[in-house]
Parts: sequence; C-alpha cells; structure tokens
Amino acid sequence: MEVYGNIKNILKSLEKETSEKIDHLKEQVGRYREERLQKAERESVIHTRRIVKEAQDKKEDLKKRIFSSLTLEINRIHLKKQQKITDMIMDELKKKIDLFKNEKKYQDLVMDLLQEALQGIDEKQIKIILDKKDREKLDIKKISGLLKEKGFDISDRDIEFEDHGQGGVMVKCKNKGLMYNNTLKSRFNRMKEEFLILVHETLFKK
Repeated sequence: MEVYGNIKNILKSLEKETSEKIDHLKEQVGRYREERLQKAERESVIHTRRIVKEAQDKKEDLKKRIFSSLTLEINRIHLKKQQKITDMIMDELKKKIDLFKNEKKYQDLVMDLLQEALQGIDEKQIKIILDKKDREKLDIKKISGLLKEKGFDISDRDIEFEDHGQGGVMVKCKNKGLMYNNTLKSRFNRMKEEFLILVHETLFKK
C-alpha cells in the first residue's frame, strides 16, 4: 500500500509539473504570438506609410514634371508668337525700305550714304558700285560732281552698276582693295539688333 501511495504521489507530482510546464509554454507561446502580431502590425504600418510616402513622392514628382513640361510648352508658344510678330514687323520694314527706293528722296539718301562712306576712305582712286535697279533713279552727274568736289580721281567708268539688289552704295579702294559697304541691306543689318531690342521692349515687356 505504501509503494502504491508513493507511485500515486509521484504521478500527481509529475502531472502537476507537466501541467505547469504546459501552462508556461502556453504563456510563452501566447506572448511570442502577441509579440509577432505587434511586430507584424508595426511593420505593416511602416510599410504602409512607406508606400503612401512613395506614392505621394511619385505624385509630386509627376506634378512637377507636368508643370515643368507645361511651362516649357507655354514659353515655346509664347516665343513662337513673339518671333512671328517680330518677323512680320521686319518684313514690313523691308517692304517700306523697298518702296522708299522709288521716292525722290532716295537720291538724297544715296548721296548721304556715299558721303558717309567717303569719310572712311584714305585714298583718291576709288570705284563706286551702285545697284543696277537704281540706274534710272539716280543722277550720276550729281554723284560724279560730289566725288570730284571731294578731290577723288574718278571718271564715269569708275561708277558701276551691279545686280546685287541691296540699294545704297559701295565704295572700293582700287589700290588697297578695301570695300566700304553702305548699302541699304548692310545698314539694315547693322540696325537690326538694336531695332529688335526696341520691338521686344515695346511689345513684349512685362
């Protein structure tokens, strides 16, 4: 009987110890599961925030790209319109210059251009080159008279007409071979940059 009682006590003790270990394991498993759940939840929140931030960053980047592209397109259209208006004004100015060549005052203008060109000449033997289209518009005797008055050694053969279509006058030094270009086209090109600045300041200045 005593042996049986001892065995029974041992079994009860083992049962109790086993039960305690199981409860302890259950508690550990529960804590481990809770920690894993909390960690997973935190990681999920962090991952979600990261995804949201990446989405927001992509949205902002896309917005900036669209805005930048739109700004460039607006500027391109604006510049294209500016260039179109500027080209129209320059074409109109050229037409007015061509029309002026048919007026009586054109002779006086050519004389002024000639005198201006002569100021840069330091030799007496020169050649005068005029636009072939101006042959009927200009008084060659008047031009020859001015040259002789200024002391230049020149004959009617030294006044030539070439088909360059630029109007005005060119003066060539026979010895040095230098050419002073004072045609209407060259004067227009010299004034063009200054005139374009004036047009832009007048029409496009904000």
